[in-house]
Amino acid sequence: MKTLFIPSPEIGSIEDALWPVYADHQIQGVLMLMAQDNAPQAPELDAVLISAPKPIFGGIFPKLLWQGRVIDSGVILLLLDCPVDVLVIDDMQSDLQALDRWEHKSPAMPDCPRHTLFSFVDGLSANIGGLISALFNQFGLEINYIGGGCGRIDFLAMPCVITPQGLLRSAAVLALACCHTAVAVAHGWQPISSAYKVTEVLGNRIVSLDWLPAIEVYRQEVEKHSGRSLDPDHFLALAKAYPFGIANLGDEMVVRDPVRVEADSLVCVGAIRQGAYVHVLHGEPDTLIDAARRASINAVSRYGTRSPVCQIFVDCVSRALFLGPEYVAELAAVHQPPLTMIGALTLGEIANSGEDYLEFFNKTSVVGLI
Repeated sequence: MKTLFIPSPEIGSIEDALWPVYADHQIQGVLMLMAQDNAPQAPELDAVLISAPKPIFGGIFPKLLWQGRVIDSGVILLLLDCPVDVLVIDDMQSDLQALDRWEHKSPAMPDCPRHTLFSFVDGLSANIGGLISALFNQFGLEINYIGGGCGRIDFLAMPCVITPQGLLRSAAVLALACCHTAVAVAHGWQPISSAYKVTEVLGNRIVSLDWLPAIEVYRQEVEKHSGRSLDPDHFLALAKAYPFGIANLGDEMVVRDPVRVEADSLVCVGAIRQGAYVHVLHGEPDTLIDAARRASINAVSRYGTRSPVCQIFVDCVSRALFLGPEYVAELAAVHQPPLTMIGALTLGEIANSGEDYLEFFNKTSVVGLI
């Protein structure tokens, strides 16, 4: 298991870094994390991905995390020296049946005590919830999951999922690997409102709360708590500090990020089930940083007596936006030198600990050891 950082995102630099990987017979798969700034366009990157003799999977993200730092441009590679089986779902709206077919083709890996499913999806897809349900139905809690939503910081739709079939939009890539991991999740956001019933949804849009237009309810709670006006034209300036929280069976609520207003509805990163109850949440920098530290500590406690090679930090880009200059403190709270830290700022996070529910999170820190 090795990691590699490629500072230049130029396609020639990526190809030069991959040639020794292709020649190394121990490497069986490549996790590729790429920053959006100066990322290669689909046609030239497609040529590399499709012709690769070993499966390459991952995504393009707003920013990368490398050795406790935020990286604006470049590529991170995690070279997997274990059996890897990759499935591409090239249409999230209509092709989830591919997951059922995969069960019969995926190698049993009988000598593997526990599998890890690296899971990357277009963060703007409206059917992420369907994928999460399908994954849980297929694998349950018998494996660990880690991954996140690919895409741009400005939420413009683009091909962003890196797959052996090329760079895809509205897609998912799943890589089942026989490698020992531990995963922990925490966010630190706290409710500032009473519970509201989600009374109408359309995909990842909340249309009404308690039978009232969703924007009216949300605006009332946010303006009351913040003392500021919620401007739909500059929505994220204030909304980044006030996500929704969905009650679940775990210790913390599942967070959903509202990212823009459409008519009287709120578009979120990920869906919220109609009939669910949600709170408006708020956080302080100290509580968020402490939560990320707790996730890092919990991952270590779950890993056991082995010595990990790498720490994977999947963190929501909106946490970094909210914390601003204090985000360096969150990175310091998570990073555990001399372990190599790799990761990305994502549009939503996919994880479970192997003991708890599987979920697509927002504004949440996911720490994995491998």
